[in-house]
Amino acid sequence: MRSFPGRLLVVGLIIVCSWLPITKASAEEATAHEWRWSIAPYLFASDVDMSVLVSNEPVLGASVDFKDLLDKVDVVFPVHFRGQKGRHGFLFDVFYMSLSNSKSIMGPLPIPLALDTDTSLDMLILEMAGIFRPGGGEYGLDLLYGVRLIEEDIDLLVTLPTPPGGTTGVNFSESYWDVFGGVQYSGQLGSKWGYNVRGDVATGGTELTWNVVGLIAYHFGQTGKYTLLFGYRYMDIEIEESAMGGDVTIEQTFSGPLIGFNIVF
Repeated sequence: MRSFPGRLLVVGLIIVCSWLPITKASAEEATAHEWRWSIAPYLFASDVDMSVLVSNEPVLGASVDFKDLLDKVDVVFPVHFRGQKGRHGFLFDVFYMSLSNSKSIMGPLPIPLALDTDTSLDMLILEMAGIFRPGGGEYGLDLLYGVRLIEEDIDLLVTLPTPPGGTTGVNFSESYWDVFGGVQYSGQLGSKWGYNVRGDVATGGTELTWNVVGLIAYHFGQTGKYTLLFGYRYMDIEIEESAMGGDVTIEQTFSGPLIGFNIVF
């Protein structure tokens, strides 16, 4: 992806993000007059679905499972940071993934034969948002509002069987700034367990992006300083570009389980 070292500097400065924001702290640590901070590295074991349409004609529709990506992932860097004071707070979240894949798939009609594909995808998702909790307190309903940067570098080469033979492909590297809004609700299930659900919708640079997350949390350590997070995420991104002499529509879906480790300080 372009200027990645510069983006790493930005990521380092904001030391990003815990959009996995179930936390537990003692009454002394979390009063309405004090900031409470948390950071959560996490693993998103995502399956990737991608479809490409060129002037409404399908070029590629493929699904790649996480188990097939394990030996093809070059870099994965996800982490999350959050601060909250009373009803107001903010969060940063970063997710960077670089992967490549070569495989044969069945082509769409009128070419129902095997197509050889070589695909590489570099993606950075950087999220910056404000948090407003109308009821105050340690848990409850949050309103989320912010911006999300999605940077993608996609190389897709498709080799057609003979006949007709030949190759076709898509190559572009773009940045998309979206504004998004959403809701999040967190609560407790006894003294050790908690839950969090979140949904948001974004548009602007992309045509439409929507994101849903559900989490279960287990608190442990002194005053519940540490939290294990288990859950599931589904994110759908639709992008429209001009390439290959036509209008290109790319739809990507990232879905799968995630696990994180949240620290309150």
